[in-house]
Amino acid sequence: QPPPPPPPGEIQQHNAASNKLRSLLLPSPSPIQSVLIPGNQACITIATQLRNNYGFDVYPIRSPTVPKGLERIRIILHSHNTPQEVTSLVSMLHQHIVTLLATNDEHSGRFIPEAARNHQHMAKSRL
Repeated sequence: QPPPPPPPGEIQQHNAASNKLRSLLLPSPSPIQSVLIPGNQACITIATQLRNNYGFDVYPIRSPTVPKGLERIRIILHSHNTPQEVTSLVSMLHQHIVTLLATNDEHSGRFIPEAARNHQHMAKSRL
């Protein structure tokens, strides 16, 4: 017998978190990808956990290298990475971002979407 479906509120929370994660992925046609994680400490914490605990090739890119509020994790994908490894990376990244959003007021609400909009505006102005 299949397990019961999750409550509607849980589905909405998952969908909202997934949409927020998509909004943090910066466009890139290369194997080097970036995910916005505003705040130097949050960026360092998540990158360190992904690198040390799971072995992912990720690096925190902090201000002043990038403007304050546009800190990011640089993800380097390699030809030897399996689809399962990439899926695991996305899953772990999602889990850490959801935890960060739930526990850190500075990064909740409109702050991250605002940082994503600022980055998009800056990228367009460089064209």
